[in-house]
Amino acid sequence: MCDELGIHKHFSTLYYPQANGQMEVVDKTLNNILRRKLDSAKGTLADDWPQILWAYHTTIQTLTRETLFLMAYGAEAMVPIEVGLFSSRRLYFDEEQNNEAMGIEKDLLYLGPKLEEPEEQQEKLREQQQGSPLNEELKGQ
Repeated sequence: MCDELGIHKHFSTLYYPQANGQMEVVDKTLNNILRRKLDSAKGTLADDWPQILWAYHTTIQTLTRETLFLMAYGAEAMVPIEVGLFSSRRLYFDEEQNNEAMGIEKDLLYLGPKLEEPEEQQEKLREQQQGSPLNEELKGQ
């Protein structure tokens, strides 16, 4: 029937194999944390789930040497106990200055590609249309 209607069938996988392996690592880590937590506290998993996720997101990862929180939000999380302590981080925090700095960062992310000079944009466009010298060199081989 598909042939009669001119429909070409293409079969492909519904997952990205590399990401699948990465998720297995995350699942394994969370399962280990859950198993340890369940052994120590019977039946309180629902109450402890936010703390388990917080611990996972604020623990430095081996490969990246960064926390997941830092990679997602661009700032290091403060552990709840730090909020009540007098640290230089708390003493010198200025919310207005922080909001202004974050606004500037947001603007730079949004405007970054637009900040190029028109000549630079034209040059990039020419390179894309003509191909870079490296591409020409590879075509000649």
